[in-house]
Formats: sequence, C-alpha cells, structure tokens
Amino acid sequence: MWLRNYWMLVCFCAICAIAPAIKAQEPAVEFIDLPSSLPSDRLRNTPLYPDSELPAQTAHKNLPAEFFAGLTQHPRLSLASRVKRSLSGYENRRRQYVRCELKDGRVLVGTVVYARDNYFVLRTGAAAEKDIEYSQMASEPQPVAGTGQKIKRDAEITGMVTVAVVLAPIVIPILLVACVFGTCVD
Repeated sequence: MWLRNYWMLVCFCAICAIAPAIKAQEPAVEFIDLPSSLPSDRLRNTPLYPDSELPAQTAHKNLPAEFFAGLTQHPRLSLASRVKRSLSGYENRRRQYVRCELKDGRVLVGTVVYARDNYFVLRTGAAAEKDIEYSQMASEPQPVAGTGQKIKRDAEITGMVTVAVVLAPIVIPILLVACVFGTCVD
C-alpha cells in the first residue's frame, strides 16, 4: 500500500515539474495566420490542379476485331471434365453435400466418397453408396446444405442402433441355447 502511494507522489511531482514547461511553449507559426473561414466563391473557383501540374491524359487504343475473334475459338471443356474437376474439390471436404442431376432425370444428394478416372462414388445414406459415371451427369454437381439428407442419414443410423439394441438380447440367448444343444450356427 505504501509503495503505491509513494509512486503516486513521484508521478504527481513529475507532472507538476513539467507543466510550466508545457504551458510556456508557443503555438507553431504556420497555424497563426490561417483564415478561420473561406468565402464560397473562392472555394468554387479553386482549380484542382495548378496549370503546371495537369494529370497526363491516357490514350485509348482500339483493338482490332481479330483480337476478339480468337476468344470464342478456344475449346470448351467437356461436361465430364468439368464434373471431374469440381468433384476433386468436394472429395477433400467430406461433410460437403452435393446435388447431382443425372441424364435420366434422377437427382441424387450426398457426399463424395472418392472420385476415380471414369466414375465417382456418392454416399446417399447411412449405408447406401452409388457409383456414378461422369458420362451419366446432366450438369455439374452443385454444393447444397443437405439438411434433409443429414436428418435422413441420422434417422437411419438411429434405426440401425435401435434394432441392434433390441435384437441383441433376443438373438444372443437363442444362439447360446443352440450351441449348448449342438446345433451351433457357424
């Protein structure tokens, strides 16, 4: 406590010693003669640049028509190539759902498990996976939130766990009894 009071006293003395020196300073000379207001006609007629410092004008060039003609002649990638390229990005993001429209009119939503040279695997449920060839795609896959698919997948997993928990107490004693009487299932 006494140390804090001591430091407060030292700081107070230092401030009192410096205060007269700060008050004694005169304001800078360049700020003394500034006008407090400017007439509006002077503001309107003031040029942005002095006459000697005009900005350089850039010359516009007109490009020949042959320059633009070559732009449309580039080969466009096939749909299969574009699908393959976009799926390679989704392959690394396991939780990203994609919407795939197929040529036969079906729409599949799921996550990309892996992509190969000619096909990719789409996980559409908890235990359901579909192999889809790139040539079957009607358009590029689009990223979606997949909220409905997530709920469906979670319900499937919950159902499988529930069935396993309910059936395990029934099936295990039946198998044990069968093994005791010599008709054990391999």
